[in-house]
Amino acid sequence: MTRRERFPVPAASVLSARSADPAQTAAELAETLVARCADHAAVHLLDEPPGETSPTGRPIPAEFAAAARHAGMVLRRVAVAHGPRAVRPDALAPAGGRLRPPALGPLLRSLSDGETVHVRYADSLTAEHLATELGDHELAASLRNCSILLVPLKADAKVLGHALLTREPGHPPFADDTVATCEIVARWAALSIASGGAHERAARLADELRQGLSPDPPPPLTDIELCYRYLPASRAARIGGDWFDVIPLAGGRVALVMGDVMGHGVRAAIVMSRCKTIMRTLVLLGMPPDEALQRFDELASRHDDDHVATCLMVVYDPATGHCHAANAGQIPPVLVHPDGHGEVLDLPTGTPVGVGGCRFEATGFDTAPGSILALCTDGLTGLHDADVDRALARMCAALSAPARSLDEICDAVFAGLDPAAGRDDVTLLLSRFLDERSAG
Repeated sequence: MTRRERFPVPAASVLSARSADPAQTAAELAETLVARCADHAAVHLLDEPPGETSPTGRPIPAEFAAAARHAGMVLRRVAVAHGPRAVRPDALAPAGGRLRPPALGPLLRSLSDGETVHVRYADSLTAEHLATELGDHELAASLRNCSILLVPLKADAKVLGHALLTREPGHPPFADDTVATCEIVARWAALSIASGGAHERAARLADELRQGLSPDPPPPLTDIELCYRYLPASRAARIGGDWFDVIPLAGGRVALVMGDVMGHGVRAAIVMSRCKTIMRTLVLLGMPPDEALQRFDELASRHDDDHVATCLMVVYDPATGHCHAANAGQIPPVLVHPDGHGEVLDLPTGTPVGVGGCRFEATGFDTAPGSILALCTDGLTGLHDADVDRALARMCAALSAPARSLDEICDAVFAGLDPAAGRDDVTLLLSRFLDERSAG
């Protein structure tokens, strides 16, 4: 083994710790291999494999299952690298392409049985077969007389793809101990790719769930200008237990709802979805805030899970500028008057819903045209780390700055309060009242 082939195994562990991005890990794998033992390296990853059922939905017999899994497979070339000794840097096609290998051949064998394919020197026939499987017949000339390795990327007995390594004609073929070391490095990389892929799938699922749980855009409202921000505590999950709703009611009234299921992540989001649906139904039935929260508490306390939720409901009437509100353990709203003076509204605060057996008290307050009402969850105030009154006072100051757009005000509030250092979900809803009294 030449000095250039010395590849200490502990270095392989670095691959699994550098990045949770599969493409980045694949790029690092290709670069590491060409720096140590190859002239060219390409990393191919399998797209999600097809299932083990026929087009009719019937199970495929076991003896044909393996072939069925790999028939019609699609490979993605996610990384390509060229070593310092390479005299033909274009020997491998660039990254980004998709390959559709045939049902049989050395390339497919490495993907189906998880065994390394080692060709000491590729003759013309072998080079043509491999080029065909790679989907590029012109590669045959580049592969001819090369030493070739197809090293599977295996994680937990599952083959994710492989690394294709080549040495150009005139260079020594891959030695057996080099092959063994490359297999170890590939195994480390595969573990990292599998972990990163799991994160990507979880993120896609979370994005789809978040989109499905996001509030529907309210119908055009001539009396209220709205703006909101949502920041999940978990960047991995991207969803949590916070929600808000804007619900038009009869007579031009509008219900504003802010809620927060304790906890965050997917489980809290599922409970949140149920809570939001219950609350919206009660609001649309015409229940006033205190009665809606009372019924919400009764329904929530019947579920077996241990989640409870805070909830604030405000019903605004543009004809009078009057608001009717009730609170179940939620952070009190902040009202900014047209002159810029902000105040934390002193509403009776009941216990969170889901506890059961609680009574909720409704109260009212008046607004003037141009007033801004801010509803938020406790993540914005840093409830776990700071005095809530002091945090609300800071939010009042941010909201009371000279007249700006609601979008700019939202940005200022988030920038100035450092919401709970990312340990809790944060939701802010701003409503500027431009009611009938300001017409003309």
